[in-house]
Order: sequence, then C-alpha cells, then structure tokens
Amino acid sequence: VRLVWSSYYNNGKLPQAAKFVGSFWWKDILKLCDLFRGIAKCNVKNGKTVLFWHDLWNDKIRKDSFPALFSFAKEPNKTAKRFLLQENINDNFHLPMTDRAYNELDSLVAELNGIRAQVVNSLEEDQ
Repeated sequence: VRLVWSSYYNNGKLPQAAKFVGSFWWKDILKLCDLFRGIAKCNVKNGKTVLFWHDLWNDKIRKDSFPALFSFAKEPNKTAKRFLLQENINDNFHLPMTDRAYNELDSLVAELNGIRAQVVNSLEEDQ
C-alpha cells in the first residue's frame, strides 16, 4: 500500500478522487472503487481519507441523500475533513441555491453538528 501511495498519490490526493494513474492492473482495480465505496462503511475519525460526498459514512452517501445540494457543491471530491472544517459551510457551495437545496442544507447542518466536533477532537489527538 505504501509503495502504491508513494508512487502514484504523493500529491496528497486520495486515489478515489484522483485521475486513474499507474499500471494497467492498478487502473482496473480503481474501476471498482465506486462499487466498493457503495458498500464499504468509512469511519470518519479525522476525515483525511474520507470523501465527504461520495463515501459511505454514518450510514449515508451524501451525494445520494442530498442530490439538490450536491449539484451546487464547489468541490465534489472534497474530503470530509476539509468540508467539516470550513469556517462557513456556505463557502462549500455555489450560490444562489434553489429552495430545495437550501432545505437540504438545513438538514445537512443539523446532521453534522456532532460530527464536526468529532473530527476536530480526532485531529487534536493526532497532533
């Protein structure tokens, strides 16, 4: 794993969020990423390796649970850490939004209240 990460992903991007690079066998494995992410639950902890919108965490894939809001996302491949630590959550979205997207944003904010504190605490423990 370290060899693959250091060879192909030393720029800090997650494999599931990056362009397919590497050997033909590695590219074939990456093609299964979407299928795998739909069934593999992630543990957010510090959020560095979890994609906010695309990965299954806390029993939801956010892009499927909040489709109208996702359509306004500035960075669809943003990690959970970067999304949750954004000072103003509205900075994650193109504005103005539709009424449906604003309603989904309200639901998302209510859902994320406890999760944000968890990520901050985990990051403090890492340091």
